[in-house]
Order: sequence, then C-alpha cells, then structure tokens
Amino acid sequence: MQNKAHDKYLKNYAEQEYLIVNKIENKYSNAVIIPAYNEGESLLILLEQIRNFHAEKVIVILLVNAHDATPQDVIITNQCLLKEIQHRYVCCWQEKNSTPMTLYQLGKHDLLIVDRNQPHNLLRQKEGVGMARKIASDIAFALYYHDKLATQWIHSTDADVVLPDDYFLQSRKLEEMNAAAAIYAFCHQVMGCEQQQKAMLQYDLALDYYVQGLQFAASPYAFHTIGSTFVFNADCYAKIRGFPKRAAGEDFYFLNKLAKQGEIVQLHGDKLIIQGRLSDRVPFGTGHALHKILNLWQLDLTYCYYHPRVFLLLKFWLQLMSEITLESDCLTINKELGFMVEDEQEKNLIIVVLQQLGFFTALEKLQQQNNDINKLQKQLVIWFDAFRTLKFIHALRDNSLASISRTSLLEHDLYENIITNSNQLNQVA
Repeated sequence: MQNKAHDKYLKNYAEQEYLIVNKIENKYSNAVIIPAYNEGESLLILLEQIRNFHAEKVIVILLVNAHDATPQDVIITNQCLLKEIQHRYVCCWQEKNSTPMTLYQLGKHDLLIVDRNQPHNLLRQKEGVGMARKIASDIAFALYYHDKLATQWIHSTDADVVLPDDYFLQSRKLEEMNAAAAIYAFCHQVMGCEQQQKAMLQYDLALDYYVQGLQFAASPYAFHTIGSTFVFNADCYAKIRGFPKRAAGEDFYFLNKLAKQGEIVQLHGDKLIIQGRLSDRVPFGTGHALHKILNLWQLDLTYCYYHPRVFLLLKFWLQLMSEITLESDCLTINKELGFMVEDEQEKNLIIVVLQQLGFFTALEKLQQQNNDINKLQKQLVIWFDAFRTLKFIHALRDNSLASISRTSLLEHDLYENIITNSNQLNQVA
C-alpha cells in the first residue's frame, strides 16, 4: 500500500534490514514483531503457540539482539536460542549479509529471524530494545508497502507472553476504525515465591490505578504502555518515523507519539497473559518494578502509590485547559483555577508546576501560531502529552502530595471514586 509518506519513510528513516522483503515471496494476513534478548524457553513456547494458531498465514519477525555492552553469557544464551530454532524448524532460505536473516516454516506460518547478535552487528547500548522493535517493525511495514501484508495493523509483543486464541480476530475489528493503535486486555501471571507473588499483585494495582486515574481526569493519554500488548497502524507508524531508538521506555514514547495521530483504543477480547518474572533487561517495566518492590520490603520500607488528589488536580487542570482561549494568560488562568480549586495552596501548586513545565511560554507561542480556537485547543492537547502529564503528576507528588501506602490508598474516599468512574477509554466491543 504505497503513498508518498510511505516512500519517504522507507527512503529516509527505515533501517536497511527492511530490504529483505524483496526476497520474501509469500503474502501474509498478519505480522507480529518480537525482540529477543537473553530469552529461552518462554519464547520457544510462544513460537509453538503461534505455530498452532488456526489463522491465515502469519509472519513472526523475531529480532534476536545484543548490544555493545552485553555480557558474554547473554550473547551465548542468544546463540543457543538461534541453534534451538534451527533444530526445531525447517529452513526456507538464509541471507548472510551484515545482518544474517533466516526464514523458517512455523507450521503453515513463517518465522523470520533477524540476527543482531554477531560481534560485527551488535546494537548500540543506548538504542537497545527500541532499535530492535524498530528494525522488526520496519520489515513488517515494508511488507505492507509491497502488498505482502494484507492488513495495515502490525502486532507488537514480547517473549514472555501467552497470546489469547482470538489474538488476530480482535485486531480485525480495527480495520474500519480511524485509530492509531489498540491495546489488548492483559493480566500478569503470578510467579515465583510468595513475596514475588505479592509484589506482582502490588505492581498490577499500580499499573491499573495509574491508567484509571488518568481516565478519571479525562486525559486523552489514559492507556497502558506495555510493548507486548499493542497493535499499531502502519500509516501512523510512518508519520511518526517508527519506534524511538531507546534502550528503555520505547513503548511509552511510541504510543505517546501515536496518540497524536489518532485514537488509542482498548480491545475487549480474551486477555493476553504476561509472565510476572524478575528481570534486569531494561531499567523500566515489570521485572525492574518487582526488584524495586522486593528491595523496599527487604529494607522494611513500603511501596507507595500516587496520592489520589494528584488525579483530581489533573482533572481540574485538563478541564480548565479545554476552556483556554486565544486571550488567556497566566493571570486569567490563575483566576479561573481559583473558582475550581477550593484549596488556595493546591491552586498555587498547579500554577507553580505549570511554570516549571514551561506551559505559559508554550501557550504564548501557540496563541501566536494559531488564530483559530479549535486549532489552538488541538495543539494544547498535543503539547500536554503523556510525558508532560507524567511530569505534572510527579511534580505534584514531589512538591506537596506525597505518595501513600496501599492501605491508605484503598481507604481514601477518592480512590473508590476514581475506580468507579474509569470507563472513559474508547472501546471495541
């Protein structure tokens, strides 16, 4: 499916591994991209699950990777994975360029291995998993460009998941929608010792509570940002120039950019299951969070959650931001906040945080650039994005509204209100 934006992306921004599509003759109903770093049995189980899917022909693009600071034992684990795949599946062809690639039969489906685990082609440490996802996604995008992929929806997942049986059926519902991405419902599989299991339950609460807090505040960025749980639109992918080349947090920044191109919708089929395993692959995510919680408990400290009032103040601010005009300035915004926020200290806190974020300088520039109120409002939503929303919440936490324990959270009057009013995500029935 070619257009000028697609041409521009492949010519100027895509990683060169995408050229392998010229050698791929098959056509596919769906594409799934998976980065693999220090993976073993769980990934092999996932591949077997996909092999047994009763779906039209699917291609799995597996990016086996290491970076220039990867420990040798991880590189050896990657090599063992590659050998095990070679042993298990029938090879269709190999391409031994600077990036070795091999196409295997995965039952009636295909598995494309992209090997960035060699001494001469390691990823850069600062690019890490973001680059791995980008390379694999660029190949999937190029398949779509060359009419070898029947859908514009590209699936992103990880090695530590069990996919629902209706995985591809759920994304079919997106074909007629004007969306940029969709999030699969998911849950974590509780694993390990009793303490690890308790830590997983606390982290799950934190994940859901944050998104539901954003829903309560009517934020347009109220969605989970976990790299194993979403499917994205190829057209929007080209517009934002692919995955960010980041060693961590690439999923958060990627969906943040996509949300400015179209809606992020929530799928409501069967849940995707993520292993609640300990991991040090990246300095964010489930594995890192579990380590953090367990370390806190070892020091007899409490894992805390955002104070519910940060979401209430965010709600007040977003409501006021939606009423900003071409004439609004710091003084008028201060006055309007005074009508909404009863506590003078909290009102002043919001103004201080907005100043820290550079909002009033940005507002002045946006007012100069947009003489139409609708355009101004759209630009304000783009400016106050998921990243600045998070910074806003952190600033409230650090300046006045300190995080609280799980017990205090569950007993807080606002908590029940946040949970009750948490149905504002766009839904796909």
